[in-house]
Amino acid sequence: MADMTRTKSRELEAGPALKYDWAYKSRGDFAELGMNGQIVVKDSDREWELNRQGHIKWYLLEKEYPETALQDWWVFIHDIKKVSGKHRHQGGLVLFIIEGHG
Repeated sequence: MADMTRTKSRELEAGPALKYDWAYKSRGDFAELGMNGQIVVKDSDREWELNRQGHIKWYLLEKEYPETALQDWWVFIHDIKKVSGKHRHQGGLVLFIIEGHG
C-alpha cells in the first residue's frame, strides 16, 4: 500500500467571539481613536439641550460623539440659573466655574 498521510483541518466554528479577542480589539480601537480622533470640538458643532437640570451643551460624551479622541471624558457646559436651587454632584468630578459667584 502506498503511504498515506492524513491531515486533519478544521475551520473555526461561527459563534460568539472570545472575550479576550473582543477586549484586545476594543483596546486597540480605543488607542487608535486616541491617536487619530477629533481633538478640537467647536462650540458651533454642538447644540444646547434642555433637560430637568437646565440647559447643557455636551462637548465630549462617550457613545454620543464617537469621532472624538477622548471617549472616557464628559465635558459639558451647564447653564445654572440663580433660581434653580441647590446643585450637587457626586465626587470624582472637576468643576470649572466660567462666570458668577457664590
